[in-house]
Amino acid sequence: MALEPSPAATPIDNEPQDYNLSATGLVSRTLSLYVRRILEYVLLIGLLGVMYTLLSFAVLWIFFPGQALELIDLVATDPLTVVLNLLFFAAAPEETTVILLVLMVVGMLIFAVSAGAAIRLSLEDYRRPGSSSVSDSLSYSTSRLGALIGVQLVVGLISLVIVLPGFILTLGVLFLFLAGQQVALEMVALALIALLGSLIIVIYVNIRLSPALAVCVAEDTGAMDSVKRAWRMTGGNVWHIIGARLLLGLLIGVLGVLIASFFPANGVLGEWGPVISSLIAALFFNPIDYVFQTVLYRDLESRESGTREQAQDWW
Repeated sequence: MALEPSPAATPIDNEPQDYNLSATGLVSRTLSLYVRRILEYVLLIGLLGVMYTLLSFAVLWIFFPGQALELIDLVATDPLTVVLNLLFFAAAPEETTVILLVLMVVGMLIFAVSAGAAIRLSLEDYRRPGSSSVSDSLSYSTSRLGALIGVQLVVGLISLVIVLPGFILTLGVLFLFLAGQQVALEMVALALIALLGSLIIVIYVNIRLSPALAVCVAEDTGAMDSVKRAWRMTGGNVWHIIGARLLLGLLIGVLGVLIASFFPANGVLGEWGPVISSLIAALFFNPIDYVFQTVLYRDLESRESGTREQAQDWW
C-alpha cells in the first residue's frame, strides 16, 4: 500500500538541518508527508475514526433513539471535552454520563493504537521514505499502548484541572441569574476573568505539550517523561507553533467548508447531510494532525541540536 518514491526522488530529510523549518515550512512538509502515504494514514486514523463515530452513534441510538443525532456531538476521547459537554448540555439524560465515559475509554484505546502507529509511520517515512509499513507501525504502537494512553490522560487531566474551576464558577453565576437571583457585578466580572484566564492558560499548555505523543513514540519514553520532554522542547517556540497551527487549521477549515457545501442540511440527505460531511472530513483531515506532530517534533529537536552546537562553539 505504500507509495514508493521514484528512483530520482530525493529524501525529504537529505540533510540534518532540513528538519529545521519555518511555520509555513511545517505546514507544507506536513502536507507533503501526508499526501505521499495518504491511503495508509486514512486507514490508520481516518477509517478508524469514522468507525468509532459510527460505533458511538449505534450505541447512542440503542439507548436514546430519539436523541442520538444530538448526543453524538457529546462524544469525545479526552476527559476535558467530555466533562464540558455534559456541563453545557443539560438536556442529556442522566444515563448519558456513564455511556460517554465508556465511549471515551474505548476511544482512547483505539486512538492510542492508531495515533501511535501513524506517528511511527511518519517518523520512519520522514527519515527514510518508504522504509516503514502499516503492520510494523501497528505492532509498535500496540506494544507501547500503556505509555500512549498515559500521555493522553496526563494532558487531558492537566487541561481539565486548569479549565474546570473557571467553568464551574461561570455556570454557577449563570444559574443564579437564570433563577432570578441578584448577582453582583463583581461576581460576574470575576467569573468571566476566571473563565477567560483558564482558557488562555489551557491553550498555552496544550501548545507546549503538543509534541508529547511524538516524543513518546520517537524516544520510547514513559507518559510523564514524554510530557516533561515536550514542555522543554517547546520552550521559546510557542509563537512558531501557533503560527503553523493557525495556517494548518485555516487550510483544513476551508477544505471542510467546501466539503460541507456539497451536503447541506436542506439537501437531498436532509439532517444526515452534515453528518456525512463530518465523516468525510474526519476520514481525510484527522490524520493530518499526527503527521504534523511528527514534523513539529523533528523541527524542535533540530532547533535544540542547533542551540547546543552554538553553545559548544561559543565556549
